[in-house]
Amino acid sequence: GRLVYKGKNYHGLQISVQGLPTIQGEIFNAFYKAGMIADSNKDDSQKLKWSSSSRTDKGVHTSFCVCSFKLLLDSSPQYRISPTEVQRWNSLLPSDIRILQAFKLSKNARINNMCNQREYEYLIPVENLNSKPLS
Repeated sequence: GRLVYKGKNYHGLQISVQGLPTIQGEIFNAFYKAGMIADSNKDDSQKLKWSSSSRTDKGVHTSFCVCSFKLLLDSSPQYRISPTEVQRWNSLLPSDIRILQAFKLSKNARINNMCNQREYEYLIPVENLNSKPLS
């Protein structure tokens, strides 16, 4: 699926061993609550085959992140997940994380291997440029 999020309240995208709040952790919790992740897979991103196009650090926002993982979905042959279903998923997520689109992929799809370009943009408030020397 395609995600957007404000990272201010999170310690990065990926789940950490310290148990700190992360984007991935919030996503897994939401889908677990929806009954779309099995109890045996809840805390194991390897079993869920988590893959993402990029990673972010603590407090970093993103406007375009693609990720994939294994969910318990109906057996419908439909490739694109309906906007109504995506809206339902978003209702289970914190307001600073949103899924924009979702698609069913083949079992062996790995988003991090399919990504052919990454672009990062860093924004610095102007007042920081005027008051501190840059190193």
